[in-house]
Amino acid sequence: VVSLHALNAVSPLQPGQAARAFTQTALTDAAGRASAHFGVPDLALESIEDLSEVARGAGAVQILTMRPHVGPLADAMNAKRAALVAAGVRVVGLRRAWDEAFHPHADRGFFKLKKAIPTALERLGLA
Repeated sequence: VVSLHALNAVSPLQPGQAARAFTQTALTDAAGRASAHFGVPDLALESIEDLSEVARGAGAVQILTMRPHVGPLADAMNAKRAALVAAGVRVVGLRRAWDEAFHPHADRGFFKLKKAIPTALERLGLA
């Protein structure tokens, strides 16, 4: 299990200390849970540039990752994806059903999304 502290990639501005602390705590918690669930060690990375080296060193042929929709993190992951694929490592981006249900409606402010909530909840079996 590899966690990547990519807070610097999500904004062109320098994130504040509170955002850094929250992100680090959340990543540490998630990596610990995944590590325990799968019975494998976890490794924290500071840079997306380290991912290729870690994947090659582990003999990985595939990486499963969350798939950001847009923005600097998506750009950074897409740039790294090409290098990983060139190195023989397949990158599979996953999205939760929740994200798939709501994201298409979150492009023009809250009220468009608000109107879509009941239908999206029904599709997810939550209403």
